[in-house]
Amino acid sequence: MVIGLKGVRVGDLSVIVRLHGAVVENRVLAVSRAVRLGESPSADVPFPGADLTVRRHGDRLAIRGRTLGEGDDLTIRLGKVEVQLEHTLRSPVPHEWAGQFDGRFLMVLVLVAVSATWLDAFDWWAAAHFPQTREHGVVEQLAQRLWTGTIGPTGDPRQAAAVPHPDPRTLPEVVVGPSADGPVHRSDDHSSGTGWYSWYRSAVPRDVEQLDAAVALHLQDPFDADARSLLGQAAYGADRFDEAARQYAFIVKHHPDDPSARMRLAQAEMRRGNHSREIAHYERILRSRPHDVAARAALAVALTRLERLDEAAGPLEELRLEHTDAPLTALAEAKVAALAGRDTDALDHLDEVMYARTTLSEAWQLEVRRDIALDPAFARLRNDVRLRSVINRHLGAAGPRPVR
Repeated sequence: MVIGLKGVRVGDLSVIVRLHGAVVENRVLAVSRAVRLGESPSADVPFPGADLTVRRHGDRLAIRGRTLGEGDDLTIRLGKVEVQLEHTLRSPVPHEWAGQFDGRFLMVLVLVAVSATWLDAFDWWAAAHFPQTREHGVVEQLAQRLWTGTIGPTGDPRQAAAVPHPDPRTLPEVVVGPSADGPVHRSDDHSSGTGWYSWYRSAVPRDVEQLDAAVALHLQDPFDADARSLLGQAAYGADRFDEAARQYAFIVKHHPDDPSARMRLAQAEMRRGNHSREIAHYERILRSRPHDVAARAALAVALTRLERLDEAAGPLEELRLEHTDAPLTALAEAKVAALAGRDTDALDHLDEVMYARTTLSEAWQLEVRRDIALDPAFARLRNDVRLRSVINRHLGAAGPRPVR
């Protein structure tokens, strides 16, 4: 019998999802007509392995050819995932943790228990669901309680022995070293007087459901490249560039010929200031894809950052000749000009980028904003009212605003 929760009504559906026996989701859903569970993007309770619909038929709930009367339950096993469904009873007994602990938070704790090195990496994931955990130490304290066996997956200390505690040393992690060649890309709104960072962050999409699914998939298989890629994208989107580099480095280690993962790893290394590593990844991409505009443009800029100007001249000249009007060419020209102190030229090239921005994918349009807001190459321009004028000329009221 599933322990009841406060506020449960007759006809509600209790859903408990377990991974390797540990609870990662514990929800109660009101079923007026139908609810979706599993892999659907609109699922009320997401988990990998199946796409399930529970429908109401009078006072019964129907799923997979079965109907559940009040008090009936059904367990579905999907590999390492177990889903327990129950049509709740009329008078459930309140649980001592009711209203205090969201079951999804246990996914964070289980994840940390599986790999304690991810404490820092996943506090941003917890904050996406539970803003109250932003204070440093909350996730760590709860994770430590799970790791040491003082709390079980439902909040009951008596269940602690049932929680699997894999040795984190057995997991296939990649250690990412510190920055080496240049400054880390971070906000400098405090000195620029303009809210460049908030302007950039306002355009960053949040797909919490996709991230949930990626975490669940990763828990099943730490080697899954698709899950790693989604986690890397989420970390990069949250400006957690160390974690993004770690995820993409793992993919590249096991799939060295994946150009997309290598490009994303190079971008993460750029944001971390590791330009020598960044250059090595671009060169590897260009050996197999010599006409890759994004890699060629980024290589020219990275070489310029390290003052390897003779080497940078080649790819930059190729871009000028072969991709004259490409916005990524103009972006590279803007960065190179800014690094050389040619602010007027840099502003002119940024004006070209903004004019042609709609020809870029949404991901690259966001990358342009990220560059303008964070890249140290544009640090001096962020203090210049002319840059704000350029951006506002193209975006109007959607442009950045002075910091008050």
